[in-house]
Amino acid sequence: MYLTPVTRRNDASKLRSDIDRVFESFFTEPLGAWGGLNRANEGTSEFMPKLEVIETPKELFVKAELPGVDPSQVDVSLAEGILTIRGEKQEEKVEQQKGFYHSERSFGGFLRQIQLPNTIDSDKVDAEFKNGLLTVKIGKARGAEPKKVPISAK
Repeated sequence: MYLTPVTRRNDASKLRSDIDRVFESFFTEPLGAWGGLNRANEGTSEFMPKLEVIETPKELFVKAELPGVDPSQVDVSLAEGILTIRGEKQEEKVEQQKGFYHSERSFGGFLRQIQLPNTIDSDKVDAEFKNGLLTVKIGKARGAEPKKVPISAK
């Protein structure tokens, strides 16, 4: 069967999308001691915020890239050790020049959830949104530092 260039591009595009999804799921499946990152997508948007999780001895930082998202359209919640970042992206690009008019719209909801370690203090949570970057700072409970366990030899 002969494929036209348009069909080949669509097939290649779908294959690339499938491969990307497999690799992304590899990195978002539960990992390590506190479950890793989980994702779900709501709505019609293909937008999925990229996350970065940084752990220090006293705090945990979760950063979400949300370019083009209005901060009023973002909801952050923490319940039963799960941090949820939910929102909606609405983007419209209009280009009008002599002889043509071009308009693109994309919109839809997104949802990212992260299973947090049991060492966090849910009373010490703060969120800041600046230049398209959401930063959630979560304090750790007092005494949450790892303790060295002595080994006795008999």
